[in-house]
This record gives sequence, structure tokens and C-alpha cells, in this order.
Amino acid sequence: MNEPIPAEVLGMEPVCEADPYPRHEPGDYEAECVSAVTYWHPQLRAWKCRLEFKTLVERDSVFCFLHLGNGETTKAGPRSEYYRVWVLATGHAPRKRQTLSNRVFKGKTYEIRIGDTIRRFDGRNHPDGQIYSTVKEILKKAYP
Repeated sequence: MNEPIPAEVLGMEPVCEADPYPRHEPGDYEAECVSAVTYWHPQLRAWKCRLEFKTLVERDSVFCFLHLGNGETTKAGPRSEYYRVWVLATGHAPRKRQTLSNRVFKGKTYEIRIGDTIRRFDGRNHPDGQIYSTVKEILKKAYP
């Protein structure tokens, strides 16, 4: 019977492909939104909008994840956090059937609340080395 060849001999050991999300001291910060991406998250089986913020003082990145539904298309109803932040960014409520583009977030400065994410998507706790910071709330638009 043939013995299996160890993965390390074949050079097939797993390699980390991504940088970890950054960790910040929890609190309120002013930050500029530098990126907004809407995507389907296959593991969560849901649409997400990921906003990347850079804090004004340290210029460190921190991310905000907004839920946009689980259906075939994105949804942002009037009680959703995406809708609330969109109104904050534009200063007005959308018209009926208006597209709520994520482009409105970029280039604006907001007051944000940063906190630690200590649980995984499945409810289990992260080990200490895997805890990361996210934007827990976008409090208000600061500029422009």
C-alpha cells in the first residue's frame, strides 16, 4: 500500500492570502470614506456593502459592513442601516424607485464609532489574535 506524501513535502501547505483587518482603540473618530464596494458574500449568502474609512489623524483603515439582503438583488428598505447612512450622506430621503448608489459615501468625512468584533459569523468567539475593529455606527456627516 502506498503511503501518502506529506503536504509539506509537496509544498502544499496553506498560505495566508489576506492581511488581517486592523485593530483600533474603541471610540469615536473622524474618518473619510475612501472606498465603497457592493458584493455578494458567499459564506453569509447575503449582499454586503463594504465601506473603507481612513481615520483623519492616523490615516489607518477601518471597515464598515452594511447588509443589503439575501435575495437575488440588493435591498435597502427605509428601516435598514444602509438607507439611514445613505440619507446621512446625501442630506435627503430618496425618491420612490431611486437607485441608492454607494458612490454617495466616498470622499465625505464622517464621525464614526469604532469597536471590536469579537464573534465570528457563526456566533463563536474569535481567539485574541483574530479580534479586529469595525465601524459599529456612522454617527453623522462632518464634511462636506
